[in-house]
Amino acid sequence: KGTKNMKILIVLFLILAPVLSFLFFWFEWRPSKIRAECDTIAWDKTVGYEDYDWKYEQCLHNKGLR
Repeated sequence: KGTKNMKILIVLFLILAPVLSFLFFWFEWRPSKIRAECDTIAWDKTVGYEDYDWKYEQCLHNKGLR
C-alpha cells in the first residue's frame, strides 16, 4: 500500500512539475522579458516621452501582450 501511494505521488509530480513550469514561463518570465526588450527598443528609437510611450505600446502589441 505504501509503494502504491509513492508511485501515485511520483506520477503526480511528473505531471504537475512541467505544467507548473510552463505556466510560470508563459505568465511571469516571458512577459517580463518582453517588457524589458520593448523598453530597450522604445528608448533606442525615441525622441520624446510621447514617442516612447507609443513605440513601447506598439512593441507590446506586436509581441502579443496588448
